[in-house]
Amino acid sequence: MKTSKYQSPEFLVPELQKAIENTLPTLDKDAVQILDIGAGSGLIGEKLRARGFTNLVAIDLSPKMLALAEKKNIYKAMVCDSLYNWRKHFAMGQFDAAVSCSVFTPGQLKPEAFDEIISLIKPGGIMAHSIRKDTYITPEYGYEKKLKEMEEAGKIRLLKKEKIIKYADDRANEYTVPSGYILVHQIVKHDE
Repeated sequence: MKTSKYQSPEFLVPELQKAIENTLPTLDKDAVQILDIGAGSGLIGEKLRARGFTNLVAIDLSPKMLALAEKKNIYKAMVCDSLYNWRKHFAMGQFDAAVSCSVFTPGQLKPEAFDEIISLIKPGGIMAHSIRKDTYITPEYGYEKKLKEMEEAGKIRLLKKEKIIKYADDRANEYTVPSGYILVHQIVKHDE
């Protein structure tokens, strides 16, 4: 049986934690409400829980994946729906932070989803995600362009952009160049 060598969460979670500690220092870890976007089986939730974060909410389209996450008992709430339907489940500015690991890919979340995510986070809160390098920089996909537009509009402020070599171990030929990014932004404002 092949073991998972998915590397992105190993880089993403510590960067989210650093950003929370630096920007929300008055909040205890168990008070920080974090939305795990595309939570899947709960891999990110497990890693956050191991670091002391317990106020976790999951959203994912797959009932089968959320059923796996539910068995781990790491989320206070789980929503099986599209992020684009967040208004049915959450309030604007409800979360202190949101994290997404590899959900910004063609066929999943489009660049416009960044607008939805910042609406869910309180001003001053954190948005952290990992994304494959080829997906991020390909102009037709529009992810890099959208984030730059949001930065220029004063909606978000880039806190960290880190290249990671081993985004995943599935593509051994990619390891001579960075294959992904960890991007961490602070929410400055969102449209009401």
